[in-house]
Amino acid sequence: MLLISSWVAFSLVVAVAASTRQRSWLGWLVLALITSPLFACLLLLALPDLRRRPLRVVDSVVVAPEPRRGYIRVTTPKERW
Repeated sequence: MLLISSWVAFSLVVAVAASTRQRSWLGWLVLALITSPLFACLLLLALPDLRRRPLRVVDSVVVAPEPRRGYIRVTTPKERW
């Protein structure tokens, strides 16, 4: 019984860690329950964190990701006048 409860508890830890890295917590919970929490945790740590998105250049204007609203446009000094 202790083994099963530990397995589920560590799988929930993996799901929370996946959620903080902007990944599907439900998918990672199922993966950790089916395979192993240790394997899922190592795989999660090996994958890139989706919270950090790179800058993009669109029509020669740098576009930076905004956390919850998508992308914001950064204007150049020439466009302000």
